Amino acid sequence: MAQPFTVGVQTLITKDGGVLKSIKQDKEGFYRNVPLMVIGKPSRNGILYDPTSTMHALSNDSSRFVINLREGNLEGEWGHPMVDTSTPSRAVLDRLCRIDRTLASHYIAAIRTMQTESGFTIVKGDVKPYGPYAQYLKDSMEDPNRNTAFSLRALTQDVETRGGITIRKVCLLVTFDAVDGPGFEEASKRYMAATESLTQTYVFDEGPHVSVTGAELCASGVKASLFSMETITDQQVLDLLKTDMVRVMHEPVGMFDSRSRMIVRSNGERVQPFHHIYGRTHK
Repeated sequence: MAQPFTVGVQTLITKDGGVLKSIKQDKEGFYRNVPLMVIGKPSRNGILYDPTSTMHALSNDSSRFVINLREGNLEGEWGHPMVDTSTPSRAVLDRLCRIDRTLASHYIAAIRTMQTESGFTIVKGDVKPYGPYAQYLKDSMEDPNRNTAFSLRALTQDVETRGGITIRKVCLLVTFDAVDGPGFEEASKRYMAATESLTQTYVFDEGPHVSVTGAELCASGVKASLFSMETITDQQVLDLLKTDMVRVMHEPVGMFDSRSRMIVRSNGERVQPFHHIYGRTHK
């Protein structure tokens, strides 16, 4: 006869140098130096974000992320958008790039990077509860038994897989959302003053990522929602991706000639990127 057994699992208050505790807002209503992501270290999902592109995404003056941050408009949602990133479309890109204000839980007033003794970089931010889900975030931050975590929402491009780790280039950073299980354990309330990692035990929320191309980002409406239209050109979008091959929804189109700013097809025909995207071609 099989012996009965019991299983007990509980939240660890202290773990790997991190401690769960109640975090209170300062006199201006902010939670200061909240960990948002880690640069230079693989996530628990086996993703390593390329440090150069990630730092550029955090500081690109022409990006919607930096413009909104500087102007006091950078909001985040309570959870990531529920979209199917396996089949990217204009609708998916639009949702990922748009903050649904009915789901907003916070805004971010400042970000900064801090080096750790382990050699990687923590991105920290000043976060203030805001929007319909503000109370959810506040309750979570102030509950001494509850962790509070964040995850980046970005458009990315997989570069290569090395030793089981996927190297991912961050093309465009949209925001940081509040989530229930971050790709980086350090991106949580527990580690507001600590470091180091956890063994992967399930698929952690690491943000919706869509592999995008220059042509997709240059499409009308998409670029407008991501960039300051007055300060960035289609070629600069391609330069962000560091590629001359233009693809539209994974269909090879041709090589991009930076001197003439034209797409050169395999038959030698030259077309303007804008006209190709919208079905009009000019030799």
